[in-house]
Amino acid sequence: MKQYDVQVEEVRPVTAMMVRKVGAVREAGPWVAAVMAYLAQQGRRLDGPPVAVYFDEEFDPERTDFAAGWPVGQPLPRGDSPAGPVEVLTLPGGQVAWVKHVGPYGELGDAYRALLDHIKASGLRVTGPPREWYLTDPASTPDPSQNVTRVEFPAVRANADQPVAGLIERLEAAQRRLEQLVVEAGERDLPGIRAKAGAKPRDLRATLLRMEAHVRQHERKLRRSLAHLGP
Repeated sequence: MKQYDVQVEEVRPVTAMMVRKVGAVREAGPWVAAVMAYLAQQGRRLDGPPVAVYFDEEFDPERTDFAAGWPVGQPLPRGDSPAGPVEVLTLPGGQVAWVKHVGPYGELGDAYRALLDHIKASGLRVTGPPREWYLTDPASTPDPSQNVTRVEFPAVRANADQPVAGLIERLEAAQRRLEQLVVEAGERDLPGIRAKAGAKPRDLRATLLRMEAHVRQHERKLRRSLAHLGP
């Protein structure tokens, strides 16, 4: 088996437009092409290399639940493509363990084995489905041995407690709510915004300040919990 240099790092959340269905892994290429064509029709630029996410715990290359597409700066409404519906999928941020695989896609199993062995030996725990980032274009890289793929698993310390996970979820929910209020503010429907927020303040500014304080409060708690866990 090849030797892999496993890395562990923090990554930012990624918003992607993807096709998600149950199908054969070999369909990933056509799905990626279909999403790229859809984004081009919408006048949107790509915000990184193509990515696939594999959701089934038991992997069957002929029939598996997976999504493939492209990261984008801002999400788009749901659309249609020859490969199927194109929808928004958010890849959560946080800690990931990853390796770079150079070689044919058919040999990615070696990268997965090395990555999972490292995760187990390092006392980490997988917290989400694996992602594959395709860093080279097969159309311009005719030699499969030169394909470059980044394989990553979201992973945290095995002893990371659930309260920390709960804080992360609440922080992300508060951030999403704040962003939603800011977007809705552009509609100038202040009574409607206050009603949706369940807020009693008289003006939108007070509502937004309250939400911002909520976000910062959970962020401080999260940082203290992470510091307690150690490196």
